[in-house]
Amino acid sequence: MQAPEQLREEAWRCLREARATADRRLGRKLAARALELAQLAEALAHAGREDQAGATAAAGVYRIYFLSGGQFVAAHDVAADNDEAALALAYALQEACTGYDDFELWRDARLVAGNAVARRQPGGSQPGGIAGGTPR
Repeated sequence: MQAPEQLREEAWRCLREARATADRRLGRKLAARALELAQLAEALAHAGREDQAGATAAAGVYRIYFLSGGQFVAAHDVAADNDEAALALAYALQEACTGYDDFELWRDARLVAGNAVARRQPGGSQPGGIAGGTPR
């Protein structure tokens, strides 16, 4: 069994390949595999951490808002150990699902990735920020 970090690296590799391929069907398969690997990595990391009382420590809950045509169309909650792992899950979900142009990733009231700031600014510009699901 691979370590969580190795699984995360493999998930990112699958996502890079999914984005690079011109074959949409292959891209969706690679993205789905990336999602599986990222979820397995988080499950293994979560199961491997025990707090002092012997109970498993809770992973953070992140919410992914999917957008199409600038409108929110779906939301999905994921559990992840950190922002990077949650971002891998968000990218994998976006790649695996059709019909979503963009996403925003939130942890409670904190924007992790997305363009919420751009939507609030006149003209949609976001100097020095992020756009299109790019990490902060």
